[in-house]
Amino acid sequence: MGFEHFSYAKKVIRAASLEEWQERYAEGSTGEITKCFFPRVEQAYRVLRKTEMTSLMAQTSTGHGGFAQYLHRFKLKDSPYCVCDPAKIQDVLHVLEECPMFLREREALETEIGVIVGRVGGNFQQ
Repeated sequence: MGFEHFSYAKKVIRAASLEEWQERYAEGSTGEITKCFFPRVEQAYRVLRKTEMTSLMAQTSTGHGGFAQYLHRFKLKDSPYCVCDPAKIQDVLHVLEECPMFLREREALETEIGVIVGRVGGNFQQ
């Protein structure tokens, strides 16, 4: 078998594995926030493998961090609601999309990544 046959076989196997990975990624119940930014697994992989993961990025992408909803779940906070509005649950999507307390950070993020963060005109789905 020549090199070109090996190269072709490798390409076919990679395409098939990426397709299977995409199906699992799309149908999986985890990674909701990551999927908002990266609907395609190849895109997520390409960007995230070059990114130095910080604890804040990990907390934001998983929802397992200093969010009232998460802390309340473990009885570390009395309420899952945000201080900006007692009717709003403070989860990752609330903080990223609409919380007025994080407006400056959200605008800086949008400018830096060139993506509007929010349900209206953005990447997030209801």
